[in-house]
Amino acid sequence: LISKPAYFEFCMNTDPTLLFHDLTYTLPDLEADAWMRLKNGSLRPKDAFRHATLATQAETGIGLRTVVLRQVHESAKTLFFHSDKRAAKIAEIQQQPQISCLFYNDHQRLQLRLAGRGFVHSGDT
Repeated sequence: LISKPAYFEFCMNTDPTLLFHDLTYTLPDLEADAWMRLKNGSLRPKDAFRHATLATQAETGIGLRTVVLRQVHESAKTLFFHSDKRAAKIAEIQQQPQISCLFYNDHQRLQLRLAGRGFVHSGDT
């Protein structure tokens, strides 16, 4: 899972707005839109943002794998993914918590890149 600090990447010029699909967005609009897309991905199995590519620092370089977005807490800026505790990504996150995620909507040709610190949660608390 990804926790603070997360950031959103998008191309901007000196104008504080971005034109996307004939709609004008401000930075707060873009952040709200990104969180809405992430929430939809966690709730709708067929949503384009249901799956992400998770990048961790592996012993031999960068480790990439597809993960399923299970839950989103916008107020805490936290995403949740499930994994088997024996998976390599668990040890990688415990050793080096800097991680990145890439969500991609092929139909809209839209990607959302996130970076933050991962941590492993197990049990009910």
